[in-house]
Amino acid sequence: RRQLVRVDEIPAETTPMLRDRIADLEAFVRADLPFRTTDRMERIDNLRAAMENAQVPIVEQYRLIIEAYKAEMEYGRTIDTWPEEIDIEGKPVMVDMFLYGRVALVYMSPDRRYAARWDRDQPAWGPPARKFKEDIATAIKVPKGTTTPSRLHAPATRHDGER
Repeated sequence: RRQLVRVDEIPAETTPMLRDRIADLEAFVRADLPFRTTDRMERIDNLRAAMENAQVPIVEQYRLIIEAYKAEMEYGRTIDTWPEEIDIEGKPVMVDMFLYGRVALVYMSPDRRYAARWDRDQPAWGPPARKFKEDIATAIKVPKGTTTPSRLHAPATRHDGER
């Protein structure tokens, strides 16, 4: 009987913990490299909606949160590229974004006129050293399947702040 009485306490104790996990995930996404931000924040909004929906069992809420954390972990182990329109010098420009785990986020326009890397220290886009432009162009081709993986030199920030 005592255990049955306590069953009602489980959601009351678990729900605040799940909400905290969602808030932690949101803080992580906001502090992370700014890639696929709309999709990632939409996932967090969907988690919050599931928490508010009385029809979603607490076990399912927990599963959804775990899946969101897994998706974020996976970003750190993959390379990816995608087209994105960004504002450069006040005009929209289509670029190819390239994400190398959580090590580097760079972009380059197809005509190679524009290239930049995300500088975690600023945080802002900054020009890569000229010597990295060809490596960025090659790196973008790898996830597209138009070239084979090879060793590349990337404009990533070291822990001591040097590049």
